Amino acid sequence: MLSLVSTPHQLLNPALTDVLPCEYLPLETLERWVIFGMVLAPQQLMQHHPREVFMMALNTGWCITLFRDEVLHHHSAIQNFFESRKELSKRASEVKECYSTSVQQA
Repeated sequence: MLSLVSTPHQLLNPALTDVLPCEYLPLETLERWVIFGMVLAPQQLMQHHPREVFMMALNTGWCITLFRDEVLHHHSAIQNFFESRKELSKRASEVKECYSTSVQQA
C-alpha cells in the first residue's frame, strides 16, 4: 500500500489513496502454482505457450517444499501421471529432460 509516487500527504494514510494494493510473490511460488495448475488442467499442455511456461517452471527446481521437511519430488510424480494418461504419454519424455536440466543447474 506504500507508493513512492503518491503525494506525500497521503503516505501516512495509504487506505485513503487510489493506489491498488498488490502483493509481490516470489518466483518460486509462481512456478509452484504453474506446475500444480498444469497438472490439474493437463489439456492446456496441448497449446504451445502454456507448455513452454510449464517447461520453464520444471527446469528451475527438482523438489517442492510442502511443509517444513516434507518435500515433493514433482518430476517423478508428474512423469508417472503423464505415463498413465494415453494423451499425455508424449509429454513424459519432456519431463525427463526437464529433470536432467534442473539437476544439472542445482
